[in-house]
Amino acid sequence: QALAQDLNSEITIFAAATMFIGGVEAEVHTGDSLLADPFVDVPIDIAVSQPPFGLSWASQERRVRHQHDSAGWYRWGFPQKTDSTWLFASRLIEKLRRPEDGGGRAVTFMTPGSLQRHGADDNIRRAVLEEDLVETIIGLPGRLSPLTDIALYALVFTNKKAEPLR
Repeated sequence: QALAQDLNSEITIFAAATMFIGGVEAEVHTGDSLLADPFVDVPIDIAVSQPPFGLSWASQERRVRHQHDSAGWYRWGFPQKTDSTWLFASRLIEKLRRPEDGGGRAVTFMTPGSLQRHGADDNIRRAVLEEDLVETIIGLPGRLSPLTDIALYALVFTNKKAEPLR
């Protein structure tokens, strides 16, 4: 079953219709993924996210920090307030099926700034790398997205590790 959530109700309607036409059983919700999770107890095998590039989360800071304190979200910390990309990536990774239950894989799209910015973003990147959650980073050509001319990167995260070669 496919699960989806987006803040924009027009997008959720389009996504639900697309999956229905494609014969995919789906549950699609309209909501703020940084603050609400309609799939709380659902472990994810594979996930894909295209966070809004450069979205400030300053106006949501109190509620985002509440989710961290009360529900344990954003365990790698908080990025700078001018770009929520790493908040979306963190939630995606946190939603993956536990490694002892088979693990999962997540793909999120990021701009170069999200991968190069120092300070709080750098701390999150370092923590995710230290936990060996980055499987690969794929550089995509510019003008791939109608939303930006910036070349994007597809980051593939996994907590499902292959057996070492012998």
